[in-house]
Amino acid sequence: MKRSGWLMGAAVWLVASASAFAGSRTVTVIGTIDDSLASVMVNGTPATRSADSFSATITLTKEGSNTITATATDAAGNSSSASVTVSLDTVPPVIVITSPSAGQLYGAQ
Repeated sequence: MKRSGWLMGAAVWLVASASAFAGSRTVTVIGTIDDSLASVMVNGTPATRSADSFSATITLTKEGSNTITATATDAAGNSSSASVTVSLDTVPPVIVITSPSAGQLYGAQ
């Protein structure tokens, strides 16, 4: 897991594995923050706060690489951001049966 994104003011961390994959466009983002009064936005969506944690459900916009950014703003207007990149893959694999051919009969003679 990695933590990133400390600046002056509120510090915010997103928790994600080094290689994150999503199979759905809707993703719940979870993180922590060190300022109990700061507001948090995730890709422009207000996050729900609970003590030093936050969460937000967002929609990934495209297949492949998507950046998720959480931004915390404290009462003085100072802000801090953390970002993670996730890959969206909703395309199922293609399967081709090469044998037996269609209509071919098998069995003991």
